[in-house]
Amino acid sequence: MTTQWRSKGVSGADSGPGVLAERLRYGQLAQEDLDLLAELRKPFEVVAPGVVEQFYGHLLTFEPLRQLLSCDDYVERLRVYQHDYLVSLTDGKYDQAVLERRQCALAADRTS
Repeated sequence: MTTQWRSKGVSGADSGPGVLAERLRYGQLAQEDLDLLAELRKPFEVVAPGVVEQFYGHLLTFEPLRQLLSCDDYVERLRVYQHDYLVSLTDGKYDQAVLERRQCALAADRTS
């Protein structure tokens, strides 16, 4: 499916103001929404580690996922990435820099 999306111009490598505006429309995000998310940052930083732990604890209850995620180092990296991503949702901005960071993360994931 990823190849199909890429062939239609929806790859992680797309960037620019048009792509940014399109992604904001997809998520129905306005600046007031981003401002509200930013107000939640401090409380979310407190609960984010627990959310990530519960998420991976849940995933690891399934044998196929436990086999896929059998490397402790890999799971720890995923936990860090997931935590950072979740907290980044409360940055209060969604701009070109955010798109570029996510593109780098996608590229790193493809090479690991």
